Amino acid sequence: MRETSAMRTLLRDGRIHSPEAPDGSALLVQDGHISWIGDEDGARALVEAPDALDAVVDLAGALVTPAFVDARVHMTDTGLQLLALDLSDAQSLRDALDAIDRAARASRGRPVLARGWDASQWPEGRGPTAAELDRAGYGGVAYAVHRDGQSAMASTPVLRAAGVQVPSDGSVTGSDLMAVAAAAKAMLLPSHREAAQRAALAAAAAAGIGSVHEFAGPRDGGEQDLRSLLTLADDLAGVIVLAYWAQLGGIDAARELGAIGVADSSGLDAGVGVDERVEHLLACAAAGVQSAFDAGSPDALESILESLARAAQRTAPISIHGALHRLERAGHIDDPARLSARGLLVSAQPDRIRDLAAVSAAGVPLALGSDAPFGASAFGLAQEYGGFDPWGAIQAAVYGTGPGSTADRAARGISPRAAFTAHTRGGWRAARGDHDGSGVIRAGSPAHLAIWAAGGLGMDAVDARVSRWSTDEQANLPGLPELQPGVQLPRCLRTLVRGRVVFDAGELD
Repeated sequence: MRETSAMRTLLRDGRIHSPEAPDGSALLVQDGHISWIGDEDGARALVEAPDALDAVVDLAGALVTPAFVDARVHMTDTGLQLLALDLSDAQSLRDALDAIDRAARASRGRPVLARGWDASQWPEGRGPTAAELDRAGYGGVAYAVHRDGQSAMASTPVLRAAGVQVPSDGSVTGSDLMAVAAAAKAMLLPSHREAAQRAALAAAAAAGIGSVHEFAGPRDGGEQDLRSLLTLADDLAGVIVLAYWAQLGGIDAARELGAIGVADSSGLDAGVGVDERVEHLLACAAAGVQSAFDAGSPDALESILESLARAAQRTAPISIHGALHRLERAGHIDDPARLSARGLLVSAQPDRIRDLAAVSAAGVPLALGSDAPFGASAFGLAQEYGGFDPWGAIQAAVYGTGPGSTADRAARGISPRAAFTAHTRGGWRAARGDHDGSGVIRAGSPAHLAIWAAGGLGMDAVDARVSRWSTDEQANLPGLPELQPGVQLPRCLRTLVRGRVVFDAGELD
């Protein structure tokens, strides 16, 4: 059932994650907003009132939370991976090339995009070369992404369009990978691009995500890619796409395209220096525009902090430090207090930041983003969701990833409640859009909701040395699902955006 935002829909007999009503079991959605939260007595009264409701949904004990916000995505790339030829089962390079050959013959000249290959277990011990992809793809466009999402190989036409030399080791990485991916996307037919974007939006909705922050730019899809995505999202009236245009000084272009902010790609552009970022920041201050900065390397982070300090010396400091500028792709942060002093928000992938606890303790606001599809393998996220797995990201933020003992990793994590907030309200705050109550279930807030099949609910443990999750009750706080490693994480049953159903697993009456 696809409800319109004007309908009065009662959700009842569930568990409502609301600070306003921690024991609530029902809520009413009307005109795209939450108009009431209460218990079963109140729900029965609404059901019995004549002409009070258009629809009643029996939650059967399901958990209702705010829909998640993924604070960093690349939607066309994500959709392309969802629709791409899957090479994960290829037992050899020959198997992979044969599969690409078959796909090329079936595609009738359309680009062949493949994913999931891993040469580590192949007898040949290497991935495909450009010449081999040329032969398998009959001289056309062929682009094959490694399982880790951090390297790929492409046919000669794609490499030439990207201005990338044929690599000697048979793969492209880093800034070359971004350029090759952009070139491959530029060769897509409009229908292929739209299919990919539809697939990504559907996958996000199926993961309980109500909004995504798209990072696009001249080297990441280009203007047409972003225009088509924003137009499609608006036409579908589903997952809300908020865009950042990655072009240093590109404020006018961002506004013309419909982006809410600008970004730099300094982590990939070694030539960008402090002076350029200072001028960019001053232009943002004059225009009242938020900027995101790529802190993918320690040198980039130092340059960003220095740029913020210098910009604040040339204009009203509040216009710089009060703009809630964002750090993207940050790794090891030596002194989080410096970020707090500069008014920065960190849009985090938990696998990249070694000590989230220190960042949070310094008062730095957090949002969580998958960086899908490029961050998917690092999280070990479900491929069928295109790398979208918000509960998995929360689990990683709490219990940590990477080397070290379980206790050491958990000591560097944040609490379940802090991680949950970062992935809901924190995402709206990161886009400076939390003024209307988005990201929290309370009366008057937009009805961006996700409904989950989940086990027992608990609270953050008072003593983190014992556990990060406990069934002990705390005063007036809604519970969260158990998130310890190895447990079954919640499964999305339905997602609503502005009160409209944008995903339905078909399991609720």
